[in-house]
Amino acid sequence: MQAGHVPFNAGVIGVAGIFAPIVAGSFCWRMDRSFEPKDRYYFCRFIHWRGSHSLRGFFLFGNPPYWSACIVLGIRAIANVFYTPAIQSVIPLLVPEPDLIRANGWLQFMQSGTLMLGPVLGAALYALLPLPAILLSDLAGALAASVSMAIIKIPELKREGHRTPDFMKEMKEGFAIFLRDQKLLIVTLAAAIAMIFYMPLSSFFPLMTSSYFHGSAWQAGIVQFGYAGGMMICSLVMGTYATIKNKLSAVHLGLLGLGLTAFFCGILPQNNTAFWIYAVLCMLMGASGNLYNIPYVAYIQETIPKEAHGRAFSVMSSLMSATMPLGLVIAGPMAEMSGVASWFFITGVAFFIITIASFLLTKYTDNVAYK
Repeated sequence: MQAGHVPFNAGVIGVAGIFAPIVAGSFCWRMDRSFEPKDRYYFCRFIHWRGSHSLRGFFLFGNPPYWSACIVLGIRAIANVFYTPAIQSVIPLLVPEPDLIRANGWLQFMQSGTLMLGPVLGAALYALLPLPAILLSDLAGALAASVSMAIIKIPELKREGHRTPDFMKEMKEGFAIFLRDQKLLIVTLAAAIAMIFYMPLSSFFPLMTSSYFHGSAWQAGIVQFGYAGGMMICSLVMGTYATIKNKLSAVHLGLLGLGLTAFFCGILPQNNTAFWIYAVLCMLMGASGNLYNIPYVAYIQETIPKEAHGRAFSVMSSLMSATMPLGLVIAGPMAEMSGVASWFFITGVAFFIITIASFLLTKYTDNVAYK
């Protein structure tokens, strides 16, 4: 594919992850019935490592072909479907309910830190070692994480006995968890629709810097660093001080923040001053993302029975994973036709409409329940 079609290429690569998370989600629900969180965690770490090991194998035969990235992306997408529910279902077993916001805040703080340090360490390793050797670091990370998990004592939950696998029935049971809470269902569907617009932005950040502002590689790094820094600051504040009673209101505030920052990014002029405004907006966007995500996860952990957490987070993970490639399929061609900045503008408008609609619907649901 031609270098001039970078947004479209990003969309094509993203398609590789559209089916894997959805299909793997059903197996994750089945594992939730039969295996403890530790076992699910070990399994997902193994799949993560297999993804990197597969790419390392391609290097044995020269430069990896284009389609190899699609295979690795699919493997790691499957791993994420198992990884996220495993971690999020463990936290309520170890942390008292009033402290869930702070616990999730610290979890996001550490994950945001990896976003900031990862590129720096990656660049340093790339300067010293060949890429196949660097990929072995994923194995070292998987081993270290598994050993850390092994020394933690996690309370066991009551599991169902053996039952004949039924894909459609288990899928319905997973979605039924959300149907029991109308407010959660409204917010989850609204967030999933909004993420179709938002998720492609992660691929468009460097393109916005290079093609719209005509910036350099170090400027693109500043934007990425600022976004991760915003996530880190928000998660640090929430992990240290936050005690949010109305969590869904905080979720809507975070979604609104994502929309406003994307909107203003899309209407900036093409000059150097505007680039620095763009960098600040990206930092605020990262903070808004955690303002939405942390209370949302804590709400699920508080309102859904612990034995159903794995299934609930599997549904959420599958749903959100599917939004990235679906969004890229739409956003890639549109960004090529009208420019990358136009997708930021469209995302902002869409977020505003979706967030207001979700907020009004949840308020209406509260009023109906009160009456």
